Amino acid sequence: MNLGNVRFKQGKLKGALDMYERTLTIHQEIGNSLGQANALTNLGSLQSKMGNYSDALEAAHQARSLYGKVGARTEGFKSVETLIKRLEAKQEGHDAKSSEADKAEGESPEASEPEG
Repeated sequence: MNLGNVRFKQGKLKGALDMYERTLTIHQEIGNSLGQANALTNLGSLQSKMGNYSDALEAAHQARSLYGKVGARTEGFKSVETLIKRLEAKQEGHDAKSSEADKAEGESPEASEPEG
């Protein structure tokens, strides 16, 4: 078990985030794609727990891409697939709620979109 996971289980989320980011950097520096995928999966799970759903989804998609690149069908791959499904469902639910709120206020969703 790595230190990030220990801190995560202790509820020390900031400490876990720091450890996961360090782990990711090390795996990037040595070119370990599977290690990067595992670290990104952990980061995605942590970001989800912290309520940072867009960051979580981004990390999860990066992890899935790396798992595919190395052809890994590990527990990490299964975890990231589950995480992506859960996050996309939350995102769809949030989008639906936002759309309902916009309709209730008489505003179209496009009116609240940023330009650019």
